[in-house]
Amino acid sequence: MPRDEKEKTKPGDGKPSLSRREFALASLAVLGAQPLSTAEDPPPLSDEARAMKLVLDEGVRERLEERHITEEDMRRVLCHAEQSGEKLCRPQGGRFLAKLRMAETYFYVEYEPRDGAFRVRTAYAHRLLLEGDPG
Repeated sequence: MPRDEKEKTKPGDGKPSLSRREFALASLAVLGAQPLSTAEDPPPLSDEARAMKLVLDEGVRERLEERHITEEDMRRVLCHAEQSGEKLCRPQGGRFLAKLRMAETYFYVEYEPRDGAFRVRTAYAHRLLLEGDPG
């Protein structure tokens, strides 16, 4: 059994389980829902993004699962912010807020760079197009 399937199998029942994101997408597909955009899947993660060490505060992982935000999503946002410099800074706490649009969704990550790692405080997403953004 591939590693991904092992990780998604609940102990004791042997049946694979779906993440909340997979369940939501499958449910929408059954209902005949169409995506807001025809954009392809995001490109593969860069080597820099894959190499990033993420540290998640207590409870953050559960919030991210509820919000259907993956580590890959966060890595893309952080890599973009660090390479482009496009981020907001809260000087008194040394925290940053980064944003990246992928397809029809904006992803935000609040984080602190610490000892070669990125401590993620929270992340969220929304599916609105902002005025002035290319459609």
